[in-house]
Amino acid sequence: MRKIRSIILKNKQFTNDIFRVINRVGYTKREKHAPNQIPRYYEFVNNSKIISGYRVLERIPEELGKRGLSRPLLLTQQENVEKGVLKTIIRTFTQNGIDAENIFLCPGTYSPELKKQAESAYKGRSCDCLIAVGNDISFKLASDLCNEDLPDAGTQKSRVFYIALPAVNACLDIAGNPDIVVLDPRVSKELPVKSAVLYTLEALCHAVETYTSPMKNPLSDAYAFSALCIIRDNLHKSIKFAEDKKIRLALANASLLSSIAFINTEPTISHVLSDVLAEKYGVSHEEAICIILPHFLEQQFLEHDEYFGELLLPLAGPEVYADTLPYERGRKFVLMVRNLISDYHRIYGFPVCLSAIGVKRSDFDEIIEEVLSRRDRQDSDDKLEETLRNILNLAF
Repeated sequence: MRKIRSIILKNKQFTNDIFRVINRVGYTKREKHAPNQIPRYYEFVNNSKIISGYRVLERIPEELGKRGLSRPLLLTQQENVEKGVLKTIIRTFTQNGIDAENIFLCPGTYSPELKKQAESAYKGRSCDCLIAVGNDISFKLASDLCNEDLPDAGTQKSRVFYIALPAVNACLDIAGNPDIVVLDPRVSKELPVKSAVLYTLEALCHAVETYTSPMKNPLSDAYAFSALCIIRDNLHKSIKFAEDKKIRLALANASLLSSIAFINTEPTISHVLSDVLAEKYGVSHEEAICIILPHFLEQQFLEHDEYFGELLLPLAGPEVYADTLPYERGRKFVLMVRNLISDYHRIYGFPVCLSAIGVKRSDFDEIIEEVLSRRDRQDSDDKLEETLRNILNLAF
């Protein structure tokens, strides 16, 4: 030890350089809190009971029975009838003494008139609870109805008891804090692999947005990390083993985790921009996310390089993370996301640039104006407009 210490001290220039680097790093002040630091204040809400597993549909009658409920109004779409999802649910309920005859089929779009029709069906059929099955329209409708002053099986509650049965995609759109969320792989049994991939990539986007949000906190970080770990271990497998119930259940859990974390933060401009593109150019929100996400990460790289580097661990795994130099981890994470989307584009052919969905450069001003009208007002117009224009140019 003495020999080593004497060798270092003899090289004064080397020693001085080391001390200079240590001092400079030691006095570096973070502008944002590190993952192991607790913010001065944060809120995180999840009022739903989660029931996940194989054949857990059979648990629903038990949960209703505890509350004296037996006449649910099932909110779903015609496609679930055609796929047999609803048949499985009805058979399960009937065998366990639950009235499953009250079904309300939702169209492809939501409207105030739809809410009135569902409310009338609920009251006219003397229902006492709501069960929304596998679709964002169903969840939106249930969310609005459960806060209405509807009769509730003689109980004194003004809020109707609400159970959500999501597929992989619908986990991303659960609204209204359902009392129970049930994840059963049979609900997503006939979901196309391409759709499952797109929904999972959106879940990845939600996890990244949550982890880099100004509202991030230890709970949101934990949910985002868990979602990315599950995505890492199951997304590629879903191509070859689409019928595997373990993979379907895993991806449903990843979507739910990222969704719960995401609704506890504020939507980023990538999310708002994707909504605008989906509405104006007739693509799905998930396809718009795949176009925007890689370029959004590039624009946010300087600000969130450190956080991106930390996310390399759950997305790539401990071996890749350990083998990557710390200052290269953020860049590798962005590259992994870009390559992931590019790989699935080659397999399934969903669009990866704006021109592929009909966007023209002359449309940029109109798109930016629409995003700015929906933005979080904390950002200045000039800064946000520049960022949006850069993203659009890169994604074109």
